[in-house]
Amino acid sequence: MNVHTIFTGIANTHLVESERGIVVIDAGMPRQARRIVNAIRALGHSPQDVRLILLTHGHIDHAGSAVALKRLTDAPIALHRADARLTATRDLKIPPGRNARTDGVGRTIAKFGWAVPLETFTPDVWLEDGQSLRDFGFAARVVHTPGHTAGSISVALEDGAVFVGDAILNLLHVSFPLFWEDAAAARESACRIRSLQPRVCYSGHGRAFDLNALDAFVADHCRLPSRRNRSTIKSIRQNCLSIGALDSSRCISFGSKTLSPRSSSPLYRRSSLRCSSYDLSISKNTSSRRLGDTSSSI
Repeated sequence: MNVHTIFTGIANTHLVESERGIVVIDAGMPRQARRIVNAIRALGHSPQDVRLILLTHGHIDHAGSAVALKRLTDAPIALHRADARLTATRDLKIPPGRNARTDGVGRTIAKFGWAVPLETFTPDVWLEDGQSLRDFGFAARVVHTPGHTAGSISVALEDGAVFVGDAILNLLHVSFPLFWEDAAAARESACRIRSLQPRVCYSGHGRAFDLNALDAFVADHCRLPSRRNRSTIKSIRQNCLSIGALDSSRCISFGSKTLSPRSSSPLYRRSSLRCSSYDLSISKNTSSRRLGDTSSSI
């Protein structure tokens, strides 16, 4: 798979290209649909090659052009059910700020939401935690990562790339979202994303970042595994690959004794680790380019 990132008003839109077509992750602000379609054509695809318009959450900077893009591509719109309330009305929704300063900025912006109303919609596909996206030609699964919004999701590809939406930002540096509905849930979601051991994370705002940058960020918020535990985890993951566990099943679950897929051997108990689980990912090469953006990505 190839990942192409374009800037669509305020946030990033990611075009994930595979042999079976294009999956659009986040649709940007209103009036960005033509820009997205032009980028798709520049890749040698037609608008009808879009298999899915997947929204990481329901805010206007990610869902603003979803309906217009659906008209141009005939692709279904996918969203987590907990964010349906955000796309059901036209008014601008901004969660509380992470601190007093950002909270004040959010309140000010919300007053001018009438100037750029959201075109409302009901999603065609309801996303759920653990859901496979193979039906859309996309070797990936949904990971529920609430906090910024109740229905925020991340998308984990089998090659180790993870699209985190606004669960984690990388503007000046890797950080929590500027606004959040549930601070505790946002912190837990950051730990869960770390537990996936992503090769690279694509954020809704800012540049892509690697596992080292993610480690440095979550170190203060999650209890990370020791070097010895990481070695154990690596060997167990390799065992899962050797027994053919190439689906989205969780290979390791901390805090309780778990059996590896298709195996009767119990995995090691690691209840002291706060990050909830390590999930199976298969290493492949995913290249990334940015279209219409001078920023480099990983």
